[in-house]
Amino acid sequence: MKIRRLVVCLLVCFMMGFAPWARAGTCDCAVPPFIAAGVKANVLIILDNSNSMDEDFYGNAVGSYSPVSKSVVARKALIDMIDQLKDELRVGLMTYRLSSSGVVSRRLHNSQYFASYDPRSYCPDPPDACVEYCRTGDGSKKTECENACRADNGSFDADYFDSIISSNSIGSEIRDRYCALVYPKTQAIPNPADPSNHIYYKGAFPFYSGSNLGTAFCISWGEFYHADDGPPWDWYKCYGNKSGTSDDATGYWNFLFDSYFTPTDTDYALGYADFGQRMTWYYVGRTWFNNSSPGDGYLHVPVGDLEDLDGDTTDTYTDLLDKLDPKENDASAYMSCSKGNKNDCDYVINAGLTPTAGTLQDAYDYFLGSDSPIQERCQKNFVVYVTDGLPSVDEHGNEDTADNLMPAVLQKIDNLRHLTKTLGGTDYTFDVRTYVLGVGLTEAAKAKLDEMAVRGGTDVSGRAYYADNPTEMTDALTGIFADILKKTASGTSVSILSERAQKGANVMQAVFYPEKQFGIQSVNWVGFLYNYWFYVSRGISNLREDTVQDQVLDLGDDYVISFKFENGDLKLLRYEDTNGDGEPDAQPLIDANVTLDELKPIWEAGKELFQMSSHERKIYTVNDSDRLVLFNDDNVTSMLSFSSLFGDPASFDTCLAGSDDNVTSANLVNYVRGDDRSGCRNRTVTLGTTTSTWKLGDIVYSTPKVAADYTLCSNDSTRVCETDADCTGGGSCDKVEGVVFFGANDGMLHAVKTGVLTKSGLAGDRVAKLEGTDLGKELWAFVPKNSLPYLRCLARNDYCHLYYVDLSPYIVDMGNKKVLIGGMRLGGGVCEKSKGNNYTCDAPSDTCSGTISCPNADTCYNPSNCVGLSAYFALDITHPEDPKFLWEFTHPKLGYSYSGPAVVHRDGNYYVIFASGPQDRKGDSEQNLHTFVLSLDSDLQIADVYVHDFGKSFKNAFGGRLFTTGLDLNEDGNTDFVFFGYGYSPSGKIDDWKGGIVKLWTGDTDPTKWDYNTNYFNAAQQPITAKVEFSKCFGTWYVYAGSGRYFFKEDNYSASQNDRIMAVPFVCDADNNCAQPNINFGHSSAEVCSHLGDLNGIKGWYIELNGPEDGYFKERMISDPTVTDQNLVFFTTTEPTADICGYSGRTRIWGLNCATGEAIADLTCPGYGINAVQGSLFLQTSTGALYRVDPNSDFSTGNGDDPKTNNWVQGVPPESATPFVPPFGVKTGKILHWIEK
Repeated sequence: MKIRRLVVCLLVCFMMGFAPWARAGTCDCAVPPFIAAGVKANVLIILDNSNSMDEDFYGNAVGSYSPVSKSVVARKALIDMIDQLKDELRVGLMTYRLSSSGVVSRRLHNSQYFASYDPRSYCPDPPDACVEYCRTGDGSKKTECENACRADNGSFDADYFDSIISSNSIGSEIRDRYCALVYPKTQAIPNPADPSNHIYYKGAFPFYSGSNLGTAFCISWGEFYHADDGPPWDWYKCYGNKSGTSDDATGYWNFLFDSYFTPTDTDYALGYADFGQRMTWYYVGRTWFNNSSPGDGYLHVPVGDLEDLDGDTTDTYTDLLDKLDPKENDASAYMSCSKGNKNDCDYVINAGLTPTAGTLQDAYDYFLGSDSPIQERCQKNFVVYVTDGLPSVDEHGNEDTADNLMPAVLQKIDNLRHLTKTLGGTDYTFDVRTYVLGVGLTEAAKAKLDEMAVRGGTDVSGRAYYADNPTEMTDALTGIFADILKKTASGTSVSILSERAQKGANVMQAVFYPEKQFGIQSVNWVGFLYNYWFYVSRGISNLREDTVQDQVLDLGDDYVISFKFENGDLKLLRYEDTNGDGEPDAQPLIDANVTLDELKPIWEAGKELFQMSSHERKIYTVNDSDRLVLFNDDNVTSMLSFSSLFGDPASFDTCLAGSDDNVTSANLVNYVRGDDRSGCRNRTVTLGTTTSTWKLGDIVYSTPKVAADYTLCSNDSTRVCETDADCTGGGSCDKVEGVVFFGANDGMLHAVKTGVLTKSGLAGDRVAKLEGTDLGKELWAFVPKNSLPYLRCLARNDYCHLYYVDLSPYIVDMGNKKVLIGGMRLGGGVCEKSKGNNYTCDAPSDTCSGTISCPNADTCYNPSNCVGLSAYFALDITHPEDPKFLWEFTHPKLGYSYSGPAVVHRDGNYYVIFASGPQDRKGDSEQNLHTFVLSLDSDLQIADVYVHDFGKSFKNAFGGRLFTTGLDLNEDGNTDFVFFGYGYSPSGKIDDWKGGIVKLWTGDTDPTKWDYNTNYFNAAQQPITAKVEFSKCFGTWYVYAGSGRYFFKEDNYSASQNDRIMAVPFVCDADNNCAQPNINFGHSSAEVCSHLGDLNGIKGWYIELNGPEDGYFKERMISDPTVTDQNLVFFTTTEPTADICGYSGRTRIWGLNCATGEAIADLTCPGYGINAVQGSLFLQTSTGALYRVDPNSDFSTGNGDDPKTNNWVQGVPPESATPFVPPFGVKTGKILHWIEK
């Protein structure tokens, strides 16, 4: 069993792209099973390796090995990206192919084109009017230009033009181009031959020579200079010295040589085919050079995995880092390649021109060919093109202008987006998208790259990505790779805040993102909680945004919204209700197709917390004395300190390191509160004009729960009341606040203000409003004691994901107290029996030391030597703004805190029951099934614990979800029965899972006398992890359940045995005198009908769910059943995808007559038919989509024409029940209690 568990976990963790399971203190990874991460995307990086990569971001020649060169900056940034994403992407490298024999060693110089020595040419900060005057001769522009320039340089003359401008007429293409390129001179450097004077220029670029030409001053004069583009090339005389401020042929001496010069790829790309009458240069260093190109690309490193299944880096990773070696500050190393064909060097050489079209063609051929990296039909494929110039040669190496070359480039990008490849004998079309990153380009050049990005399907508002300086290079690449990785997901259900007597309500939807893009900034594992309007009347219900942002539900103004999930993207449609009748118009708005980010909720809790200063937050935790204290840096060193529960500060990430342990711990506290630190995992983003940290972590399984009925006396804010009579001194009993509670994987339970729903003062289309202050604002948060050791993980830059407070909160009234019970679900650590009565635990070794001895299971709970186990906690939330800590509970036999609580009331006493959970996150167990009964005292503290061991017949077992107050059969205020499911594997193997239902009679004040019956319900065959529900059905109590489990992506347990959904009549009295129920194993409707009403012969029913289908594992039920008071029951079932290309799975709802198991509309059994259903279901799946399901219409045809179900929708459902909401005017007390609990 131990060996199998380790092997399976390793396979899944690496398939998901994360590190293997390890001791919890090492910040191991745990991710939801429905996250679509089965196939890594292919990314082919095309890196410009033309001559111009010798330059810095401003065009100056600095050498390819210079720290400020485009080459070094780009390569270092790419290496960083590759290292960060090595577990998430497959990456390869292509460059331009170099001429096999034409690349030679040259001496690099930085040359100032169109140089001037005359200060009349110089304007350091010219307005746009200068270039406009140069192009048009507009006198007003001349005045504007001279006024601005003479403010900085009194000698400036707007009519002092280079010959290439003055010799070409206004309106000519040459004049227009060179006005932008060389006029006026904006840069000035001291003349090295005459330091009292300067050299003025607008652009400086590389100049290559066979020898070191030092510093030179060149002039082309008289008949040797041609004031036009292209050949014949101008003839220059070059000198070692130039003095004075004259731009004529005077002041030159120390003749060096005469020669002509030809343009490089950068020159052509930027528009230079002439260098002016005057040029200068200075020596930079050695480099490689070639002034031609074969015209195609060269694949240096095929796309491949960067990590293997053991987490070790692969040859692909090593080859990429070798090829991208920047040789920073090491000219000798950069020039060391002795191979004749420089394509074969161990590192990439920069030389030659820019064959964009030919290289993109080679990328296309590579993705299409026999060595293609495309492995699966769903695999996403991308090209990331990093270039510092425009195309300068065609596919055959012929030089041409960028304008002439661009059509071919765009066609190659189009071809990549419609690439058809055969896999397994079937043709599939792939959309290979091209990201374009321009490095150090002019605005004129950027326009062409924008075209490429638009055609590549990766533009940002019509623009490519750009890096105009070294800092922007990393930002741009981060934006590109974040865009490749981003996804949306949710594992929670919705929560509904409603008033019993009005048409307006609120729906709260939790959504999380494994990676979320905020502009160019990317943050991982973030959560959102949206609050929408929910309009409900007798015949109509729909969701609406708060379109006008006035916190009033106005049917004429607030758009109806509906969700859809297509091609991996979540979108929303918006509809107007132009006549305000509650029904949306037939057609959506033209701009209806929006994202969640574009929607206008009433409020969104993540954004509210983003805008809240970390210092404003009120966060509580528990210290080692079990006292509720504020979680702030003051309490790190106070008598109330909790920091010892963090673990050893030496184990924290170095980004948190301080001058001593207390400072380090304080740094962690402030980071968790929301203060980012350099080197830690970044959460800082900019929204609009506000820059802050995104503080709300991912909300995966913790369905938000609303406590909407807080009422206090108007004259005594501490007095809880039900009616005015409870308030002395004439005070009134008023509803003062609604609060929504939810857990998140940022380590905390959050309490957020919802406001109070009312319709006071409203009329016409305005049917509800939300009153209160600071709506959506966090009231407080709570960090459980056993979460504290794992907070250090949140700050790590390589943080991948952990569960913290991931269980749905359960809110229950205990006497006059309102109590919230929360838990960690699959968060924290677990223990296993080692020897005798000893247990070893996988909590962090610096907070959980040694072995836990447990000779008496009833007394070894909350071991003092072990903090960091999976745990439950309870808070008194009677006063929502002033929570009280009651207790925290864990036990070495508890496993993960998965089941949630059952709360039993018996003769004035309260008991809380938990079932033992799995012992790993794969749903395995190595122990018997247990229950833990906590007897509470009058202060609701733990008085005693009773642990019930079900014995070896239930080995390798754990319990299903509880979340119940049980069944009070005789309505005397005491709980009589609790029902829950369980699963066990006798052999410990995945294909041997079985299960059943426990009927627990709680009719005694002594829990040791309670009766645990596992034989009463015999229809269950498979594990039951969802809640077992009950309700009256045509006057008889029924119990409803469904079998299934889903803990990891390939959870294909007992594949040969189909799961079931079932309803069993419960024929017992409050004293546990029972008639054994009968099950209709023959599936005969007539047999069920004939016994309805006969308590001795009444039969239950079950429906066998689908077995494995094409692309899906078998159908199962992992969500709680939905019960109603309308004689129908709903079961939400799912088929997880078995296809590596499938997205999470698919889900449907069964709508059934509770007594017969037939369709809602079925009238087979006289007297047991159902009239039109009054209400709607709201299903949220892991895609983030929220679907309204109408039982009257959506079950009429169903999937495969089965009227018992609706059609499949994409995604897997949450564990909590799909909410059923009755219409306005229907008696709703019990249903709303169910919705809100």
